[in-house]
Amino acid sequence: MPISQVALLSDVHGNVTAFEAVLADIASRGIRSVYNLGDVAGKGPRGSEAVRLSRERCTVTVRGNWDDMLGTRDLTDLPEMQWWATELSADDRHWLGSLPESHDLALGDHRIRMFHASATSVYSRGTRIPNSTPCS
Repeated sequence: MPISQVALLSDVHGNVTAFEAVLADIASRGIRSVYNLGDVAGKGPRGSEAVRLSRERCTVTVRGNWDDMLGTRDLTDLPEMQWWATELSADDRHWLGSLPESHDLALGDHRIRMFHASATSVYSRGTRIPNSTPCS
């Protein structure tokens, strides 16, 4: 069955109250394909629960910069990151670190590439893809 409706969300940052409200609204509209453009955890207080919800409810989650930091880096030398790192389980951190940096979605006759910040890096914003043409 072809996908006709999708929902995109991003930058949950452990704000589970908002995440649950958005997911409930999406479900009330009958949309079943939910794509998360990253930054599931970090900043907010409930990163582990946000990871659980994203794993359970999102068709695909791509890696954001906070997901990358929390999931792939040794944070012992960064005391400001310790609370968020320890709030996550080892499995949460592994999952965040294993997220793809992009995902291609075919929607009708269109191919859509989804990523967090830019096609070059989860840390670089606004970089235009070389040799790309704008969508019409």
